[in-house]
Amino acid sequence: MEIRILDDHEAASRAAADLFVETSHRALERSGRFTVALAGGSTPKRAYELLASDPRWRAVPWDRTHVFFGDERMVEPDHELSNYRRAKEVLLDNVPLPKANIHRMRGELEPESAVNACEAELHSVFGPGVPEFDLVLLGMGADGHTASIFPGTRAVAESCLVTSVRPADVTPDVNRLTFCLPLLNNAARVVFLATGADKAQVLAKMRGTDTARHLFPAAMVNARETLLLTDQPI
Repeated sequence: MEIRILDDHEAASRAAADLFVETSHRALERSGRFTVALAGGSTPKRAYELLASDPRWRAVPWDRTHVFFGDERMVEPDHELSNYRRAKEVLLDNVPLPKANIHRMRGELEPESAVNACEAELHSVFGPGVPEFDLVLLGMGADGHTASIFPGTRAVAESCLVTSVRPADVTPDVNRLTFCLPLLNNAARVVFLATGADKAQVLAKMRGTDTARHLFPAAMVNARETLLLTDQPI
């Protein structure tokens, strides 16, 4: 994992947005389309705002971009906790992305049905086998979780593409859908955005502990190119 230390959250967000644009061009040259999985939570909001603004939004081939989500809370798509809703309001509604190219997780369904629907959506775009995303954007929790793969949960060891989880002692207390590690690790590029003082301790442990892979799910992500953008001097 390559770590890039930026001055602050704004600088890290700009770097994430620029990597998004760069990767879209690289993907277009390779395959004629760009496939990306967005991160949820509040941390990537600024990066999404930058992508929806000049000059970056004009630089992305939105008409040939397919957008997925790395995880989702099992709520209605217009719920305030929905990762899809947050991305829609800040980014997706503000760029010329075809609605058919937005592949949200169906958080309003029952867990098994939602998992099946998500895997069917993946295969409809990528075909059989493990999908290979051009870019996966991920956040990181203070406990080292990423997407909705939390330490000590069965999601850490899942060999499937997508699973449903209900992590204990996590607020808000709702079921979640998440991409699993085999899918994340098959991406061409993964970019973590991990900013804020609450991430400093876990980042230091991940960097300095040989057993970090077994302690922190984020450390188990090992795509062909894995970058971590942070504003913490680790």
